[in-house]
Amino acid sequence: MHSSMRSLLLLGLLGSLTLMAHAQISGAETGISPAPVPAQAPSPAPKVTFSFVDPTVRLLAGSQDGTGEISVRSSQKLNTAPEITDDKLPHPPAAKVLKFESAGEVAPNIWRYRVIVSGLTPASTTQQRYAEIRSAGNEPVTIPYLLSNQTANFSWSISKPPDPWVSSTWSAGETCTSFSVTPRDSPATGVRISSGLVEQTTKEALTIDNLKVCFADSSDCKGTTPIDLPANITSQLKLCTTSGFHGDFHGPVTLASLQKPDGDVILQNANFSSFPAKLAGFLLILAGVFVAWLAKVWGRTRLERNQALIPAILMRSQLERLSITIEKFPADYRDLPRRIKNAIQKLIDELSETTLDQNQFIASKFPNPFGSAPNALSYKVYLEERNPRIRLLSALVNDGLERAVDQDNGSLTAAQKDFVKQAIDGIDQIAEVSLPLSVEEALKRVDPIIATLKTNLGGQPAPLLAPSTPAAREFDVVQLEIQSISKLTWLVYGLLTALSGLAVLILNESGFGVPLDFLFAFFWGFGLPTTIQALSPGSVASALNISVSRS
Repeated sequence: MHSSMRSLLLLGLLGSLTLMAHAQISGAETGISPAPVPAQAPSPAPKVTFSFVDPTVRLLAGSQDGTGEISVRSSQKLNTAPEITDDKLPHPPAAKVLKFESAGEVAPNIWRYRVIVSGLTPASTTQQRYAEIRSAGNEPVTIPYLLSNQTANFSWSISKPPDPWVSSTWSAGETCTSFSVTPRDSPATGVRISSGLVEQTTKEALTIDNLKVCFADSSDCKGTTPIDLPANITSQLKLCTTSGFHGDFHGPVTLASLQKPDGDVILQNANFSSFPAKLAGFLLILAGVFVAWLAKVWGRTRLERNQALIPAILMRSQLERLSITIEKFPADYRDLPRRIKNAIQKLIDELSETTLDQNQFIASKFPNPFGSAPNALSYKVYLEERNPRIRLLSALVNDGLERAVDQDNGSLTAAQKDFVKQAIDGIDQIAEVSLPLSVEEALKRVDPIIATLKTNLGGQPAPLLAPSTPAAREFDVVQLEIQSISKLTWLVYGLLTALSGLAVLILNESGFGVPLDFLFAFFWGFGLPTTIQALSPGSVASALNISVSRS
């Protein structure tokens, strides 16, 4: 039975193949081509699907009328927000959904809608509803949602900003920090912040007038209107100051809403500073370094130098008065005492500040950090060696040259003037004696010369010359080569002190900018301790190297 069945199937198959081959041959002979196979229709565009992020529209607990929120998500990018209408139920309840009002796109492919509801009863109920969603180029889609005025257990997830909030801006203006909030199950409405931040030094409070919260993409974060956040959608927010602040602030910053009035603490510490404040602090450190250098280095060195110069200045003044006395002689005699004038000038040069500086007898004009201390003993010996020569020259000029010149009363003949010139030359030669003479010995040599002059002139009296005016003190301004190195060294010292203060007081202090910070910056440059508790009159005296007597 089975074999006969298989035979019949084989015969049928062979017959079918024979007929198909015959048809193809007949078609080729008659020129008729087989019927074309129809082309497949293009596959339809992928369908856009919609879903609710949270399918529940919540009114205030127990409310019959009000406005809720709902967000719809699309599977593809749409150019415009879809339209949503409430689908009429076969047996509609008393509640009416009057309108789905678009509130804009809140995230990629997610739109938020305000839902206006009327007549939701009883006081605590949840109704099943259907929404019809339409978008351009797509078929309407109907999806279910819930309408509820029951009490919801509100919660949210907050991605808090960094704590402490550290901000250092280029200008002393407003600053912001970002965070995110995701309400669970129901929207967060009336979102606001409260601030208890207080600066620890100045006790300045950062209140809600100075601190605002807004959406991250907002260009102006100075408004006072609370914001609303959709349910189950992460919203990016930012916390901003309304102006520039400086200092270290501590205290709770709380984020709250109508659903959670107690709120959650999102921040407890904030450190604000700015580039102008740090620059001012650095400049104050430099000012402190400069003032400390003036008071402790330059001033002390200058005082020591002036004290050491007093005896040399007095000796040089005596010599200058002798030069002025000679310069007041009549022109016929002014240039005759060359030896005395040369000796006077030599002593003036030897007592000049330049010579004393070169011999390191006095402190340098500009403090040298690597220079040795002045040799006080050698300086004393140096002055004592020149004091007898000054006394000798004073005797030769005042008791010798002046007496000789005084003999010329203006009526002398040429021959008589020659006698005066001879007397001047004789006195001038006394200054060239190799062995130093005492004043008494010099006068013993001068007296015979004056007596001979008076005899040659016939003992004529002569008027006295007007006393010479004292010479003003002369300060030689001469820079030593080593001063260039000294200035460079002090500059490096000052910069290193300022840079160390920049690192310790400014860059290491994220809230730099309060008045006490600037005071500490100046103290750093001056070399005083940087804590108020450590300051005392004794510490100031120590910084200035001043000895303070204690009772």
